[in-house]
Amino acid sequence: MLTAAATADVATAAMKAGALDYLVNDRLDAEILRRAIGSAVRQFRLIEAQRVGERRNAQLAAIVAALRRCHRQRRMRPRGPDLECWRGAAIRL
Repeated sequence: MLTAAATADVATAAMKAGALDYLVNDRLDAEILRRAIGSAVRQFRLIEAQRVGERRNAQLAAIVAALRRCHRQRRMRPRGPDLECWRGAAIRL
């Protein structure tokens, strides 16, 4: 967030509202801006990586749940049981 207001209350409110950084207009120079942009890009990438990981974990949890249901229903075949169960779990995703 870039602002002309340099009060602690405004900065606190901005950060609570989700601002990643707080820059005051009259104290801004090229180096501070460069660091703020770099920091924002890194934070965005970390947040996105976390979202991707959470989606992947949800998919894996769904597969595990489907495998457990498959096992409980005893639909696993004597030959290649893992293949049949994994295939069914993946289809349900």
